[in-house]
Amino acid sequence: MSITVSLNDNWKMKKAGSQESFDCKVPCSVYKTLLDYKKIPDPYYRENEYISTQICDDDYDFETTFTADKAAVECKNTVLHFDGIDTIANVYLNGIHLGRVNNMHRVWEFPVYGIIKEGDNTLTVKITSPNRYIKEMDEKRHLWGVDSTMTGYTHIRKAHCMFGWDWGVSHS
Repeated sequence: MSITVSLNDNWKMKKAGSQESFDCKVPCSVYKTLLDYKKIPDPYYRENEYISTQICDDDYDFETTFTADKAAVECKNTVLHFDGIDTIANVYLNGIHLGRVNNMHRVWEFPVYGIIKEGDNTLTVKITSPNRYIKEMDEKRHLWGVDSTMTGYTHIRKAHCMFGWDWGVSHS
């Protein structure tokens, strides 16, 4: 028998190192959350994409608190299941590092037996800047990519359209 508990509600997002946090529900994104709180202009309007890309130069933390019952704590097969995390991140439960993720195109699961506790638990996902990551990786080894996108995007397992609208550019 398996029991599924959704942890989609009651998250807080904040820029790493900032005190200002924003309530959100996952799945979401940094852009959607900031847009919901009118902290950025609509990145899909006209050429706002170009003034919005620096937002992902920063790291962001997503955190929630959830309650676990005795059955979840005692079950040796209890896992935290993510249908996706975008993209480079570290996952913590109650301050204990569960793992590092590096691919938005897959499911991630982390066993939590011995870490999850009865009552309140804190789950934190620390997202690393994809812009900084691709820049650092490309400085180590340049990979070819489409000229109309951000240099280095080929180093990351993230939807490439997030680094520029490469399918809409004509190279004639």
